[in-house]
Amino acid sequence: MSFQVCHVVQALDDGTFLGVRNGERRYFVSFEDALRFTSLNQALENARDIDSELDTNRVAIHPVYEPT
Repeated sequence: MSFQVCHVVQALDDGTFLGVRNGERRYFVSFEDALRFTSLNQALENARDIDSELDTNRVAIHPVYEPT
């Protein structure tokens, strides 16, 4: 079995995860609803929307290994 690394963006002030529903960006409590980015750069760009300075107290990017 092989795996692919994906990145998930989390807002640490309320613990929600960045996701998309009906084409709109939203924040979800459930990790399963979180948007998976295949590129770290994409995840960083979206994290900057939460905190332009990427202050580690406000945003986190988690690597997730998913089977392919």
